[in-house]
Amino acid sequence: MALLPLAEQAGIHPWILVFVILLSTDPFFFSYQSPTYLTAYYSVEGKAFSHRQGQLVALGYAAAVLLVAILCVPYWTWLGLINTSP
Repeated sequence: MALLPLAEQAGIHPWILVFVILLSTDPFFFSYQSPTYLTAYYSVEGKAFSHRQGQLVALGYAAAVLLVAILCVPYWTWLGLINTSP
């Protein structure tokens, strides 16, 4: 909420800020950070994947979120959600 006025001054629609924040809250880098991950891990008694494999998936997800956000900037600009003019 504190970033919304700053985003508007920078010419970024509040929806873009909220969308990127929601996407970036899902990755976890330590196994204890995600209740969803822990539920999945312990429901299969740790036999389906290791914590290391889960961490690699989390890093891949973080990279994908960053890539998607960067690739969407031209589209959001075209839609008028990001104003690049001074």
